[in-house]
Order: sequence, then C-alpha cells, then structure tokens
Amino acid sequence: MNNSFATSSLHHAEPDDFEDMTLGSILVGALDFRYENAEDVMKDVRLAASKMGIRTVDDDEVDIDEKWEDIFEVRNQKLCFRI
Repeated sequence: MNNSFATSSLHHAEPDDFEDMTLGSILVGALDFRYENAEDVMKDVRLAASKMGIRTVDDDEVDIDEKWEDIFEVRNQKLCFRI
C-alpha cells in the first residue's frame, strides 16, 4: 500500500501548502521560542491537521480510517509506510 494522500498532495502542493503539510511554521516557531509550552504547540498542530482534513482523536492521535498495521510497518528499525 502506498500513501496516495501524501503522494498526491505533495505533487500538487503550493509552497505554502507544503510548509503547512510538514508543519514547518510550527517547527520554526518552536525553535524560535514562540511557544510557552507543549500545549500551545499542540493547539497549532491540531489546527494544522484540521485544515488538512485530518481528524484528531483525543488530544494527540489521528484517525486514519484504517488499521495502523495495514498502513505502517517497521523496516530497519524505522516506522515506514507499507508499500
């Protein structure tokens, strides 16, 4: 299985879209000490996920509509998308 959402989205992404998809602005904000605590970071992460159509479950999980083991596998001690 490939990650058709990520593949399709990356090929058609505008520069700002790519920045949002990679959470680049949030990472830069964290590195520049723009956040007071982890909860502030998570608020922005949840907002970014929502804008991308990703549903969150509880505070820090996402609903992927499939079983995790059908999408991901561990290869060379790294979590990877199944292909």
